[in-house]
Amino acid sequence: MVDSRNCQTPAATPAELGDLLLVVSFSATVSAVSTAQTVTLTASAGGVTDTFTLQLAAYIPTLTLNTTSLAFGDVTLNAPATQSLTMTSSGTAPVTVNSATTSGTGFSVSGVTFPLTLNANQSTTLSVEFDPTSAGAVSGTLTISSNSSTNSTATVSPSGTGESSAVYEVEVTWEAPTSSTDPVAVYNVYRAPGGSSTYTLMGSVTSCELAYTDTNNIQDGQTYDYIIESVDSSGNESVPSNVASVSIP
Repeated sequence: MVDSRNCQTPAATPAELGDLLLVVSFSATVSAVSTAQTVTLTASAGGVTDTFTLQLAAYIPTLTLNTTSLAFGDVTLNAPATQSLTMTSSGTAPVTVNSATTSGTGFSVSGVTFPLTLNANQSTTLSVEFDPTSAGAVSGTLTISSNSSTNSTATVSPSGTGESSAVYEVEVTWEAPTSSTDPVAVYNVYRAPGGSSTYTLMGSVTSCELAYTDTNNIQDGQTYDYIIESVDSSGNESVPSNVASVSIP
């Protein structure tokens, strides 16, 4: 029987000590770089020096938009249309979108609170609305400001045409002249924007007709002035009639 109380662990020999692994830790500070770079770290401990190579990827914020224009087409008044704009952080660092502003009547943005930070490969959707206030073509500019390394002030061009939901027509009537002995062949109907002295021929009717219905591009909120001139068989026009004004609601 062996008495364990007398057992002792043999002392390590110098050769065995040489096989021990020496572990040393250290820290290094690296700043963000805008281009890919290779760095070399050198560590020394106990008379031993070692060298390490690290690859540093570029740390760049970049914002990408999925389009540079938004065409709304024809949009009925009081029936706003909405389109989406996708913003993507396509760089290697987070990108911060500071603001999105619009110019041009009827355009606005929603759906995002600024400032907004997008991590790498993260996307978000900005809603762009067109709510025309009057009939006619409109164009504008959407400006997006960010800390993107490229195109930090990006622009998108929205466009659309306001369409009136109602079709207006103006009924113009008059009386046949009684003081002229020259027979009337036709009546010419002229129209001008309210307060203007430049009249445009809208149409003609025969001498048997004493009324004309104007449906030529009549716009909301406009005032139009009408005059009538009688024309004889030789093409001679009379002096203009009195002005009749009509306001479109």
